[in-house]
Amino acid sequence: MRNADINKYFTGREIRILIVDDNKKDIEFAKNEILKAIELCTFCSVKTSKEFASELIKFKPDIIISELSIPRFDIKKLLSLVSNNETTPPLIIFTSEDNEDNAVKLVRNGALDYIIKEHPRRLRKSVIRTLEEKKAQLQLLFAEKDLDEFKKYVDRYSRWESNVPGMVYQFVLQVDGNQYFRYVSTASRKLLKLEPEEVVKDSSIIQRFMHPDDIPGLTEEITKSAKTLSPFKYETRLNVEDKQQWFKFMAKPELESTGDIVWDGIMLDITEQKRTEEALSAEHELMRTLMDNIPDTIYFKDLESRFIKINKGYIKKSGFTSENEILGKTDFDIFSHEHADQARTDELGIIKTGKPIIGKLEKETWTSGKITWVSSTKIPLRNSKGEIIGTFGISRDVTERKAAEEALRISEAQLSNALKITNAAYWEYDVIKDQFTFNDQFYSILRTTAEKEGGYIMSSKDYATRFVHPEDAPIIGQEVAKSIATTDPNYSRHLEHRIIFADGEPGYFSVQFYIIKDSKGKTVKTFGANQDITARK
Repeated sequence: MRNADINKYFTGREIRILIVDDNKKDIEFAKNEILKAIELCTFCSVKTSKEFASELIKFKPDIIISELSIPRFDIKKLLSLVSNNETTPPLIIFTSEDNEDNAVKLVRNGALDYIIKEHPRRLRKSVIRTLEEKKAQLQLLFAEKDLDEFKKYVDRYSRWESNVPGMVYQFVLQVDGNQYFRYVSTASRKLLKLEPEEVVKDSSIIQRFMHPDDIPGLTEEITKSAKTLSPFKYETRLNVEDKQQWFKFMAKPELESTGDIVWDGIMLDITEQKRTEEALSAEHELMRTLMDNIPDTIYFKDLESRFIKINKGYIKKSGFTSENEILGKTDFDIFSHEHADQARTDELGIIKTGKPIIGKLEKETWTSGKITWVSSTKIPLRNSKGEIIGTFGISRDVTERKAAEEALRISEAQLSNALKITNAAYWEYDVIKDQFTFNDQFYSILRTTAEKEGGYIMSSKDYATRFVHPEDAPIIGQEVAKSIATTDPNYSRHLEHRIIFADGEPGYFSVQFYIIKDSKGKTVKTFGANQDITARK
């Protein structure tokens, strides 16, 4: 029905809609959705039972749209009024509560429809459908059940049924144990590739489509629902045209005077939902495997830097025995105040800016006095809306590496001091690139600096030209040639030659050098130490 048709039928007047809600924002939201469907309508809103009773008489609404959770409004009285009075306008529940059992109960007790506010487009359709049905009822009344009008009403019902996202059915369990479908909607054609008549005629056909492993569970759930008259819910696999699909059955039982039990329900195709769940389950299993087996510590924290999830690696390193001992705690409960304070500062910065911290070296001082070093990466933790709700990170223990680096630093410092004491310096020569690599100590012996010489890298030609006595250059060339030609991987040589200091003064070097060969036996590098022996000469 077009919008204009509805208003035209109601003698050109505005449709009157009474909204029961105490949230102004939700009231405006409902109005806007309805105005998208109906051109002419007027609204009245109430939030108490007293206001409702008054406006029901004064406003004379065509439709009532009500929220469930209103402190000073008794929804039960409204349902009683709707179910016991044929002149009371139809009631549509428009609520934030997503509760299937509640929805079935309310609809059975008189509500025309139950719509979640997350699906506002359904409100439009429901209002249109309600007005269509009201029009049909009035037409039938005015025409004294005119057959043509009745057919139109049936057609409208059929169109409504075709828009229901599932197969509506009525299932009967007789006293003698016989089971059958009393009614099946036309959705069976789309979902099961079966005519409704086929299912009604042979109710066992659905079980023949069912996965064998699911049949015992189905029987058990039917028996349970029949015994307690509790809602029936069951998920099963059906083989439709050689393809396995997932379906969910939901129904409410009712005991008839004959002793038979009748379920009014709906069957929904949940194949895509199941595939999504399986994919999420697989991702969860991969994450669990990572969390359980990686030796690094992984942790998730809320906005207050409280632990909300950790991996086994963190439990093991922290000395606790279970995750529950750590959850809810902060770094201040585990580490020294100095480390915890710095960690909190870092995390506040991440929360404020959204920028991660990558590979930061951190010193961890535990409350036990133990000291460890880690390389930490911390990233903002966001929800599905992209809002920052905390932080998460991974820390790799580098305590041994840090100790090795410190030992190396001390060793290098000791070597440097020894070289300075003996007036010697270390160097390397890349045979392939024909490049010497010197250091400050080497240049100091030559009475110059890296800045004056253009850096620490120098070709063999430049070195010979600047610092080697011309008469000794051939000697050095011969030694280099021997080191390249030798097949001995442990080859080393000692020689003495004259040099020219940067200030032009002559001097002497004592040289000890070694070689490095690649996997093919080719000399690729030489390295050694030069000692100034000028004073000795």
